[in-house]
Amino acid sequence: MRELYTVVCCLLFFGAFAQYQPDFNKAPENPVADMHTLDAEHVKGDVYAIDGQIYDKQGKHVWNGHSGKIYEVCAYTKQEAKKLNSSYCLRDNKGRLVEKGYFKDGVLSFSSYTYINDLLIRIEHSSNIQNFEYDAKGRIIKEIITYKASKDRPEKSTYGKYTYQPLDDGVLKVNTERQNYDGSISNYAYHYKNGLPIYSVDDDYEYEYKFDDKGNWVYNRFSKNEKFGKKERSIIYYSDFDNPKFHFEPDPSITSSPILFPYVNGKILRGSKIEVIGKNDQAYMFHYLPEVNYYIIPDAKALSILGGKVTKANAQAVYNTQMAYYRNIAGKSYVVYDEGEKLKDYSHFGKWIYLENGDPVITVNNKPTYILNDYYQAKDKELKPVLPYNGEPLDKKSTKTNTVDVVEFQPSLPLLVARKSNNTFEFSQKDKNLAIPAYLKILPNEKDAVAGYGNYDYLIRNIYELPVDVPTEVPFAAKEGELLLVYDQGKLTHFYNFGKALTKDEYKIYTTSPGKWMVYLTQLNLTMHVDKERPGYSGYAGSPVSQNLYFAYKTAKGLSVLTPTGYLKNNIYKWSLKNGTAQIFINGKLSYELANYSNLKNENVYALSLTGQSQSSMVSTGSSTSSSLSEKAKKYVEMRALGSYKARPLFAKEIESFKAAGKSQEQIDQYYLEIFNELYHYDFEEGFEFMMLVPTDISKKLLPKIDADKRSAIRTRSREELKKYKSVKY
Repeated sequence: MRELYTVVCCLLFFGAFAQYQPDFNKAPENPVADMHTLDAEHVKGDVYAIDGQIYDKQGKHVWNGHSGKIYEVCAYTKQEAKKLNSSYCLRDNKGRLVEKGYFKDGVLSFSSYTYINDLLIRIEHSSNIQNFEYDAKGRIIKEIITYKASKDRPEKSTYGKYTYQPLDDGVLKVNTERQNYDGSISNYAYHYKNGLPIYSVDDDYEYEYKFDDKGNWVYNRFSKNEKFGKKERSIIYYSDFDNPKFHFEPDPSITSSPILFPYVNGKILRGSKIEVIGKNDQAYMFHYLPEVNYYIIPDAKALSILGGKVTKANAQAVYNTQMAYYRNIAGKSYVVYDEGEKLKDYSHFGKWIYLENGDPVITVNNKPTYILNDYYQAKDKELKPVLPYNGEPLDKKSTKTNTVDVVEFQPSLPLLVARKSNNTFEFSQKDKNLAIPAYLKILPNEKDAVAGYGNYDYLIRNIYELPVDVPTEVPFAAKEGELLLVYDQGKLTHFYNFGKALTKDEYKIYTTSPGKWMVYLTQLNLTMHVDKERPGYSGYAGSPVSQNLYFAYKTAKGLSVLTPTGYLKNNIYKWSLKNGTAQIFINGKLSYELANYSNLKNENVYALSLTGQSQSSMVSTGSSTSSSLSEKAKKYVEMRALGSYKARPLFAKEIESFKAAGKSQEQIDQYYLEIFNELYHYDFEEGFEFMMLVPTDISKKLLPKIDADKRSAIRTRSREELKKYKSVKY
């Protein structure tokens, strides 16, 4: 028995709205691409939603809703979908779907679509191909399905044939002959009117419909089967929101679900987004309706709803706004929702000014923009609307006191940040306010943030726990010429460039010496060498980038050439020594040199220089004298290279000289703390070795002053070293 021809869209499209519109009145069996518009749903009018599918005012399907969540499916490009294990779709310049697919564990399942004269003539899936033929009236007359060969079966084709017979009263009879996969033939016929099937010839069954006020069917019985022979659909229109009445009930088609769905003028909407505010018995939920921007709150606590104890609820509050907020009175903060999503980046929010009635107004670029309606009357965690500022009278006193001149950022001065609320921050230097940073991004742990000024990335730890109205100095995380690295429990997890996390197609990683990576930044055409792991460390580090693209990895056996595409194969290059300089020949041509080769340490990566040019600096993969270190810090790298027996006496002499010059113990401790931080950020191994060499009385004073995550990483590494000695048997 053939079910009612109702195409249910499972993916959304984007792009121009200019698409093939099927004429079901004359061609009710014509195929339609899986992702389509309202025309393919056989509806008319200003449709907002069909069950959980939500359309914009142009009839474009933009959201799918399910169980209190909404999804903008097909929001990704093909490349993004591959990285995210998600779906994508591609359209031509007429807005027609030409490809859709999804990735699972890197494996692509897809469908592609081909058109001629606005008729769909071919659909190719991962497993089969459908080709369609049409008559002069644009009606399908033949379909060929070719199943692709696989391990279990050879290639095979089946067909479908269609003929048309006009009947009285505008009825069209469609006869279908279909060859099944097993070779058997099935024949069936249906009567259509106004594009809808009304009678099954084979079952001798007349379809039953019920229509709404707009003329769209909302009930259809298409079979004698009592349980599965009918379909109902809820259609909500934009005009329903001219005078909406809201209440909440469970979905009658889901008997086991405890979720309450919003009803608009008595019709269920399955496409809302549910968010919960508060905890335990004080928690409540709100529903957000996309496209129409409604926030609706049921008059019941969340625990009662989720526990299935509530079967119906009224709307306690309704806000028709794009944004909403609630106060956290105890934390002296507030949280904003924008289009139903909790806002994470508040960097564009400026100072507060006030209306004459006392409501705060958030400024953006020094202009009044958002009103926190009833802010000081709102209860704790009570959702309230954020209204756009439309020229309401301002309190003149507040506008004067909140006008502050800003100064230019100076890299040489400390950066201070003050929390005005949980989500509003002021940056300053030397008691002078700065303009808002180029960016302010919350990092993956949702506690820390990075802010950008000039060519510097600054790290703000526990940004939401900063003291209110107290300027706090924040350290830079990456300076000019560096990228920010993020470590989580010892593993390198993210690269950041001016607050933007690099995606996997923006870099390539090659292993160099043990525990080290060369990272080629494909978009920037730069390289950097980083620690793959920092045992026990969760935190951030700046890594210098280099314009050098060709490197040599030197070992006791010789050298290997590393490029942005990986290590060169041995048959592509050769090398030899000439006057102590390693000369690298690529495809028989002298291309690069590495001076002073014999004196260079093994297990290190060195930047190669072009023939006839001076050698570039060595890259840190162990001991190093990279030019990215200050002269003060380089001295201790060179000191360590002498070995601990020679280095420790030099430390002692240096400390005596500091004391003889009149430096206090606090000044000496601060000096070594700055050296440690520079070495640590440059290379974890250098920071660790420095702490191993510094005299014990100094290290004991330094440890309490070191950041907790760095201290933890040093101690973890120390325990690992001790285990090595304990494991040695004599």
